Amino acid sequence: MSWRNIKLIYAREIRDQLRDRRTLFMIAVLPLLLYPLLGMSVFQLSQFLRKNESQIVVLGADQVTADKNLPPLIEDGKFAEALFDDPTERDRLKLDVATASPTTDADLNAARPKLNSGDTQVVVHFPADFAARL
Repeated sequence: MSWRNIKLIYAREIRDQLRDRRTLFMIAVLPLLLYPLLGMSVFQLSQFLRKNESQIVVLGADQVTADKNLPPLIEDGKFAEALFDDPTERDRLKLDVATASPTTDADLNAARPKLNSGDTQVVVHFPADFAARL
């Protein structure tokens, strides 16, 4: 075989491949569309699965700690470790405990802007007569 024949066969095969629309789509168009889409999807998934701290405001926590017959809800400024299956999950919840008794509407109104702005994800309110009713 001579180089001329090899070149002729190569040119014919390339021309045949360029005529095939499916091959062109699989070689050129699909990777240009698919790879950025896959990259963005993986990035979004990793952002979604990233472990973030959640801010929780607890109003009237003294209502729960007043009765010694109840299991502890808050220990050392965090939720009690016994409440979690995985103790490391406890550190993902950042508490802002307001133990002023009794909690008033002003305390609830002060927590509302934090909740609306997204700085706080949850507000837990124990009313003044919670321990007595429990």
